[in-house]
Amino acid sequence: MLLLSWARFLMDFNERHFYTDALQATYELMAMINKHLPRPRVSGDKKNPGSRGWDIVKFHVLPIMIANCLKFGCARVYHGSAGEKNHKWFVKRMGMLTQCRLESFAWQVAMNYFDYELFKLAYRSVEKHCRRERIIHEYENDKTTEGNQYYDEFEHCDEINHEEGEIDPSFARSENVDTRGQYSMVVHIEKGTNITHDIKWLDENRNILKTKPSPMIPYAIGYHHAARSREFKLRRDHQSVEVECYTQATVPCKSGDNLKSVLFRCTPDLNGREWYDFALVKFPSTREHVHDFTCAARIMGFFRYKSMEAFSFKKIKVDLLDDEQAQATSDDTLYVILQCEEGYMTYKHIENNFLRKIKIQNTSELYIYPAGCIVGPLLAVPNIVDQKTVSKNEFIVCSGYHKWGMYFKRFSVRRGKKTKKQKSQFVKTDKYYKNYW
Repeated sequence: MLLLSWARFLMDFNERHFYTDALQATYELMAMINKHLPRPRVSGDKKNPGSRGWDIVKFHVLPIMIANCLKFGCARVYHGSAGEKNHKWFVKRMGMLTQCRLESFAWQVAMNYFDYELFKLAYRSVEKHCRRERIIHEYENDKTTEGNQYYDEFEHCDEINHEEGEIDPSFARSENVDTRGQYSMVVHIEKGTNITHDIKWLDENRNILKTKPSPMIPYAIGYHHAARSREFKLRRDHQSVEVECYTQATVPCKSGDNLKSVLFRCTPDLNGREWYDFALVKFPSTREHVHDFTCAARIMGFFRYKSMEAFSFKKIKVDLLDDEQAQATSDDTLYVILQCEEGYMTYKHIENNFLRKIKIQNTSELYIYPAGCIVGPLLAVPNIVDQKTVSKNEFIVCSGYHKWGMYFKRFSVRRGKKTKKQKSQFVKTDKYYKNYW
C-alpha cells in the first residue's frame, strides 16, 4: 500500500519541500521492496530466456521520478494518460466503426468523429427533454483534480429548514437520485413473522429467466413494517406492502464545491454474478435524535413505497405521525437497504490508516434510510482468511484513490522528522539534482 500511495503522491499537487522529504522515504520504500518483494532467479528454456542469472529488483525509476518532480513539478504535468485517453476515444473507438482499410482509415475515422460531434451538438438542444446520461468515455480534466475529490464535507452537513421544523438533508438529496433496473415487489406478512414476496421485473428477459433479488430486501421491508405495526399495537393476520425496487442508483455525492453523480449497484445478476457496492453512510437525524455517526455499509437495494398504508421511516421517525395519519399519507422518498458494519468509521480514519478491517452485521440487522444518507463510495474486498477460505462477513476497506497520496506524504514527513541531519540532506539533494540535470 505504500507503493500505491507513492504513485498517487506523484500525481498530486504538492509543495516543493514535500518532494525533498519524500526522497528519504523513497529509499526506505526501495529497501522494503527488496526485502518483501524479491526478484527470483528464473531459469530459461527455448521459449523464455529467463532472468539470465540476475535477481536485482528493477526499481531505479523511483528516485528518478522524485527528481523529475523537483525539476518539472507534479507528475500530472508531464504524464501521458490524457493523450492515451484521447487516443482510445479518437482513434480506437472511432476506428472500430471503419472498414479498417489502410487507404480509407484516416478519413473514415475523421467522418465518424464529425458525426459524433454533430449529434452531440444536436443533443444539447433537446437535452432538457431527455434522461440525464453521461458519456463515460469523455476525458474530464477535473476528474483527477484533488480539490474536487473530497467527500468528507458531507459527513458534517448542516440541517436544512422544513416548513414544520428541521429534517435531515438526506431527504432533499434523495430527490436528485436517478434509478435503473426497476422491478415491482409485493411483500406479504403473515401473523407478523412469516414473510413472503412476489416480484415482477420491468425487463421481460429477467422475468423469463426468473431472476431473484436478494432475500434480504423483502425481509428488511417486511420486518420493519411488522415492527412498527407492533409499536402501534396493530394485530393483523395478514399485511401486504407494495414497493418499487431498483438495482442501480446514481447518487449525488459532494466533491469539493460541486456534486458528483456516483453510480451504486446492488444487482443479483451483473454479468452472471452478484454485485453489491459499499459506501460510507451517515445516519439521518430525526426530530427526536440528532445523529452524527458515519459507518461503512453494503448496499442491498433501493426502493420506494407504493402502498400508502406502509409505515415508512419518514412518516414514523421524522414526521412523527400516528397510525391513522401514517396510513393516510403517501411517501415517495427513495430508500436504501443497508447492511452496516459493527461500529463507526470516518473518511479521516481510513485516510490516516489507508486500510481498515470491518465486520458487517448479521443479515437480521438491516437498516432502511433515505438514499441521500450515502456520503460517498468505498472500495471493499473480502478478507482472505487462508489460501482456501474467504470470509463472508469481514472486509478490507480502502480509502479513495484521490487520498492515497496523503498516506505517503505523512509517511515521508514522519521519516524526515526522525532524521537529525534532515536540513543538510535537503540542501545536498537540491544541489545534486541541479548539477545532475
